[in-house]
Amino acid sequence: MIFPIYFAHGYRPREVPFNEYFGILFESMGFSPSIDPPSGDVNAAKLEKHLKYNSGLIAVLSKRDDFLVSPYIMFEIQMCLKLGKPALVFIEDNLPDNIVLPTIIQIRFSTKSFSREVFEHMNSLSIFKKYIGESPVPKYHLYSKQKSCLLVGFDNLLEDTRKDVINQLNAKGYRVLEQESKQGLPLNNKIHFELLNLDLAIVVCDKLGAIDNYIFGAINSYQVPTILLTTDAGNKTNSDLPVEFRPRLISNEIVEDDLSIICGQIDLSEEDFITLKDKKKVHAYVSALASSYSAKGEYTSGIRNEIINKIHLADNYENISDSTIVNRSDIDNAFNNPKKDDEKK
Repeated sequence: MIFPIYFAHGYRPREVPFNEYFGILFESMGFSPSIDPPSGDVNAAKLEKHLKYNSGLIAVLSKRDDFLVSPYIMFEIQMCLKLGKPALVFIEDNLPDNIVLPTIIQIRFSTKSFSREVFEHMNSLSIFKKYIGESPVPKYHLYSKQKSCLLVGFDNLLEDTRKDVINQLNAKGYRVLEQESKQGLPLNNKIHFELLNLDLAIVVCDKLGAIDNYIFGAINSYQVPTILLTTDAGNKTNSDLPVEFRPRLISNEIVEDDLSIICGQIDLSEEDFITLKDKKKVHAYVSALASSYSAKGEYTSGIRNEIINKIHLADNYENISDSTIVNRSDIDNAFNNPKKDDEKK
């Protein structure tokens, strides 16, 4: 049986050998790691949507300058806890204690002793696999409906913006639902059933009324992938989060500009991950990461597409030698002479 697993990892040259090592272990244990190649942008809805279709999350948390770790990987771990999914975190042995919550399954790894630790790592993966179980419980569906998107707080936007967003969602095949703020509490069962089966929610999180706030809390508890928007440039959000996971600022003045931002966020939420089902794809992915590293941490859709093409190209070859994957001297140099890391994942 194949276990689809969300693989949270870094993109830095120093992290390339970690990705390869753990990717091969995952494959040998029957896991199919799903990865998100570098891209120019990301949002929480995309990651939430993908994690819901995986059995759990495995993260590799490695050291960066001054004991810093990737805030993107930390967000993914926290997201996993929010969605109630099991998580296993491999933590580099030079990071401080309690870097992640003690309630999460975790084990240390050393950059100098992979070969000596392989049995401990395999055992941790085996325990995690048993915890997931042979037959993960699927989402309950009484009957299938057209994919749906809920709009919350859109009565605070220009009417033309609201209409254009609805038209764009309809064109993408979504059945659009809007929250009527005049309803009273508690909401009826039909509305809760709709919320439970949403595929996406878009929330303008400014000046929300009592009903809107109730709905906002409900879609969070129901683990609905959510795009957050704000019209307030001074919006007080968690500054510890990477900017990509904070509400996106729209002007609420120029319809075309706001529509472009909102549609861009919808497109991001629909962007797919790549599943690495065998060693060839693991090697091809690691090789592509190593060759596409951006010193500024800036990645474009072109780089993402190039990596995806290299992964698919690996299917056309029966054997791939190590020399065509990752230069071993480069791996050694990455261990011994790590480059300065930037802020991006």
